[in-house]
Amino acid sequence: MNIRKIFTRLHLWLGILSSILVVIICTTGATYALREYINYDNDDFWTWVLDGHCFLWLPLPYGRVIAGYAALTFLITLISGTVIQWPGRWTVAAARKRLWFSGPTRTKRILMNMHLVMGLWILIPLIISCLTGMLMALDWVQSIVFHYIPEEYQTDLLMLNSEIHDGSIMGHTGRIIMMVSAMIGSTLPLTGMTIYIRRKFFFKGKDVK
Repeated sequence: MNIRKIFTRLHLWLGILSSILVVIICTTGATYALREYINYDNDDFWTWVLDGHCFLWLPLPYGRVIAGYAALTFLITLISGTVIQWPGRWTVAAARKRLWFSGPTRTKRILMNMHLVMGLWILIPLIISCLTGMLMALDWVQSIVFHYIPEEYQTDLLMLNSEIHDGSIMGHTGRIIMMVSAMIGSTLPLTGMTIYIRRKFFFKGKDVK
């Protein structure tokens, strides 16, 4: 089995396993970011949204860890998806296919465009979100990072990490980038699952249109 097939299977199965959690985390993250831009002063609602993003509405010790591993799984899924779609040689045609909507307006091509093109456009912000989320949620990740950071700077690092996570380190521009990335990120498991189900159960062995 070659490397591309290994990454294809990794992308598929990890994507399936983490799909619901990724949708919840991305959707609640994008929703919570809206608090800066809409006039809806309901602390109970925003607390509920934030709890879903950080703990999946589970008891804190368990939900925090599950959310952290969901971020790790999503990170691996993003990287494996990039490896699968990385062309042997970057040409204008290869770049257009991966970075811009192309092809006939059929269901298959629309889904592929939504999954591949949009996924690549927000790849970097989503990777940053996963890494910063893991640092907040997983103790072993903190232990690795803090091993290289003097104790007096660790609190400052966590504050900086939080600002990077929500984009506030770049002001409104950063917040909007992270919010839009989370919105689009919440669709990736859905489009990926739809593509897989169509191929596996409805159009197996056929040209999916």
